Amino acid sequence: MPLPREILDDFLNKCMPVIVSVVNQKTGGLHWVVVTGTSGSDYTINDPGFRAQDKLSGYGDIYGIRVYKDNYGGCQ
Repeated sequence: MPLPREILDDFLNKCMPVIVSVVNQKTGGLHWVVVTGTSGSDYTINDPGFRAQDKLSGYGDIYGIRVYKDNYGGCQ
């Protein structure tokens, strides 16, 4: 079941990057990307498999999340 994108906002507001599982458009399988922030109504990402993709809107629904938690807290 897809997750709402708004779930990312709480973590990003705490300066906590979020790793999300999305559908890889080329293979149809799940693919993980790091959501690093917002850009208007979209989210900026780092995608290790497709460096040219820099927005979450380039993918479909979110199917899982993992939150990166720094030992020293979020915002530094």
